[in-house]
Amino acid sequence: MLVLFASLAAMVTGTAAYAQFGGTIGSIIKVAGIGYAVKVFGGQINSFLNTVLQEHNVGGLPATKVVPIIRLGSTTAVGAVQVAGRPDVVSRVQAAVEGDLVVGRAQLRYLLPVNSLSLSKLPGRVSGVGVSAIIDFPV
Repeated sequence: MLVLFASLAAMVTGTAAYAQFGGTIGSIIKVAGIGYAVKVFGGQINSFLNTVLQEHNVGGLPATKVVPIIRLGSTTAVGAVQVAGRPDVVSRVQAAVEGDLVVGRAQLRYLLPVNSLSLSKLPGRVSGVGVSAIIDFPV
């Protein structure tokens, strides 16, 4: 299964940022594939991350889940994160919203766990959950 995921991940990587800013239809399909890969293989990705983190003495998190990253200002998945926390709170997380904030000369990137995949209305922040891993797809 991990080989299948790796093949799918390799297939959907490449031009996600380009698609986000007006790329070709093929590029848009690749970006949509990231969200699909996370939906289909999220449990297996999560198990893999938990194993790797435990091997490096970072494991022991109460509950974890892999969800897509949705870029603020877009509706496409651009990657994934693993969130961690109490099981009842982790189960409410559906995505992580990513955005940038410029303060003076500093640029801040934030990932905010939210309870909805839709950005058509403002999703609710899920408190009590942290991001334990970021899965970037090269663009």
